[in-house]
Amino acid sequence: MSWNYRVLASEHEGEVFFEIHEVYYDEENNPISYTANPVAISGSVLEEVKWVLEKMKESLDRDVLLKGDKFPKKYNG
Repeated sequence: MSWNYRVLASEHEGEVFFEIHEVYYDEENNPISYTANPVAISGSVLEEVKWVLEKMKESLDRDVLLKGDKFPKKYNG
């Protein structure tokens, strides 16, 4: 199983919110799940924080996915 950071969209009281989560994939690279909570930017050394930020930045170039019952459909806002 592989994973990467992805932006996920959800709607709350008529507004769309975007968060970065870890998304997990099956053997055919289909998204199958995501972390319950958005990920934090942290690390035990500064290089680790830089790596996390770079990977999160890469997530902005991928399709945004919908959270909840509509996962893993793409957000078309």
